[in-house]
Amino acid sequence: MFERINLARPIHPDSTMDEDDVFNTKTALKSLGHFKTPVHGLTRFPDIQMIDGVRSFQRANGLHDDGIMNPGGPTHSQLNNELARQRVEKQVAAETPNQEQTSQFPEKNDGYVKKPHLRFRRSS
Repeated sequence: MFERINLARPIHPDSTMDEDDVFNTKTALKSLGHFKTPVHGLTRFPDIQMIDGVRSFQRANGLHDDGIMNPGGPTHSQLNNELARQRVEKQVAAETPNQEQTSQFPEKNDGYVKKPHLRFRRSS
């Protein structure tokens, strides 16, 4: 998982893009739910699915949805903010015990073990 992505060049449908920027953008958008990996897989080559993913991310975050991400621009900054938020949420989730686990395994053992009460009906 990315902490942040750095862009060497703009992500722009009408310009030449850096292959590392393309791959990192696709991976980041995928982790945030804005890019579905095409049948041909995750590549370093720009495609319409990536531009659509940038637009989807922009719309979801109240940004101008033009499919363009400039280094240090609003879309790039918000993408890095969302990646950081996602990383923190996953860390907190990993450190927080599951409620089911805590209720099944009490911290104190008072020597009493509860057994489930079973009822059986006789068949006629």
